[in-house]
Amino acid sequence: MHMTDTEKGAAHRAWSNQTVEAALEPDLPICDAHHHLWLDTGHTGWPYTLADLHADTGAGHNVVRTVFLECGAEYRTDGPKHLRCVGETEFVAAQAEAAAGSGRAEIAAIMSSADLALGDVQGGVLETGDLGHLDDDGYLFIDGRLKRFGKVFGVRLNLDDIEGIVGGTVAAVAGDDQVIVFVEGAAGQDLQPRVVELADRLKLHWSGFEMRAVDALPLLSNGKVDYRTLESAR
Repeated sequence: MHMTDTEKGAAHRAWSNQTVEAALEPDLPICDAHHHLWLDTGHTGWPYTLADLHADTGAGHNVVRTVFLECGAEYRTDGPKHLRCVGETEFVAAQAEAAAGSGRAEIAAIMSSADLALGDVQGGVLETGDLGHLDDDGYLFIDGRLKRFGKVFGVRLNLDDIEGIVGGTVAAVAGDDQVIVFVEGAAGQDLQPRVVELADRLKLHWSGFEMRAVDALPLLSNGKVDYRTLESAR
């Protein structure tokens, strides 16, 4: 049977609305501790996307965070067989990033899968995209993400490192061949000396940096800095 896009959309909505529950405590913050996402039609006959999740979590209950549980979705189709399951985590991580700035339920955790019976096939190394360091006692600290970089005069700079150099409650974002640092609670202050000090530390000209005072840094519902909002204000 051939269905038009309109008919498919109506059938999808009918499938999604099979179960409708009244919210008993609509103001109670909830973490939905078990949900899935998938793009194919093999699971139920329809995809279940972030838009579907937000339609459900926003249907009366106050769902603020969720936990994704693996369901065999979006595996890599090539590469080493033991790493194909990583495709699901990559897919959901992208959905979590999209959800983070949406003002709706955020995907706060991912429970994925791996075949532990294979042993140490990664040779002790798993590339996660995080930056970190070990202290003298052997504890691992996560310092930032590899993708949090900007360029000034062709020099690649770690934005998390810049925040550490500036100190205080600050957030750094990449501009056009420039790094912009938002400084909380610095209204009325002359920030140019701090710009020059930062540039001197990095051995670059001060014109590659800018500091802006803000009353408060925008935050996501999980308490982390909302870098997307700051990037849109560049």
